[in-house]
Amino acid sequence: MSKYHYIQKKLENLKHSAKKIISNETKENESSFFKIDQGSYNKLLKIADAQKSSVEAILSMSVEQYYTRWSAQSQAPVTLERMEENPVLYLDNLSKRYPHDREEFTHEQS
Repeated sequence: MSKYHYIQKKLENLKHSAKKIISNETKENESSFFKIDQGSYNKLLKIADAQKSSVEAILSMSVEQYYTRWSAQSQAPVTLERMEENPVLYLDNLSKRYPHDREEFTHEQS
């Protein structure tokens, strides 16, 4: 391999690495932005003005409240009535309740 080809290969590797870095930075920057319809934005703006806050702060607070409520609901035990309506929930509940039995069963089968 000549010196010219070696330098050209290194230059191509550097270009490729630079493109990766730039594209990762762009993805990171884009991930913190999203589109919202104008009507929702106007509602958030009214709330923010009334509370002497920013739309971003109101939206962050709303997301946090929604996530907290969602987390509490997703960890709530499933009622017997819901398990009777949906047998998959019953099986899921059994697998979460007795994970050690499942492991012993698979070891016995081997």
